[in-house]
Amino acid sequence: MKKNQIRKSVAALAMAVVVGVSLLGYGCGSKPASTAGGVSGDFTGTAKGMGGDVTVTLTLEDGKITGCTAEGKDETPGIGTLALEQLPAQIAETGSIAVDGVSTATITSNAIKEAAAAALTAAGLNADDYKIEVKADATKAEDSTVDADVVIVGAGGAGMTAAFNCTLMAPHGGIFVFPVVGHAAMYLLALVVGSIISALLLGVLKKKVVA
Repeated sequence: MKKNQIRKSVAALAMAVVVGVSLLGYGCGSKPASTAGGVSGDFTGTAKGMGGDVTVTLTLEDGKITGCTAEGKDETPGIGTLALEQLPAQIAETGSIAVDGVSTATITSNAIKEAAAAALTAAGLNADDYKIEVKADATKAEDSTVDADVVIVGAGGAGMTAAFNCTLMAPHGGIFVFPVVGHAAMYLLALVVGSIISALLLGVLKKKVVA
């Protein structure tokens, strides 16, 4: 009788140990792969921008974004550089990488967000946890005056080549200048779109000739 009681006690104790170990293993396994708490320091990520690489450095304190800087020396002056100036401040202020981009610099804006996500990954964090929707400020913006060296008006061939930052060393245009065109692919796109726009306008505005 005593042997049976001892066996039952030992079996119950072994079962309790197995259950305890199993629960401990489950608790450790259920821990997220990336935990925001406790992560501090500067972390850098890189993504492809309009003209080249865009690098973002995030400053984290206990898993929270407290600072952000962005660099992209080859981004378009006056367009991509606006995103480099504005987005880091928004990311640092809101703690989110899902901030609104600059409408005229979509590629650079997306590169900044992608580089910020890469920086979070480098810190061992889940970038999706930082894609919190940021509501736009409903207050009316103040009027401001901006001085610019170049003003782009219209969406024709000339306007698009200026927007795409195409450069041309030759004193004339045409298809024979492609070897010396900067951003040749965008220059070709501007020519095609400009031709389509001109053809449409001609078809709409052309007066019918009465015989």
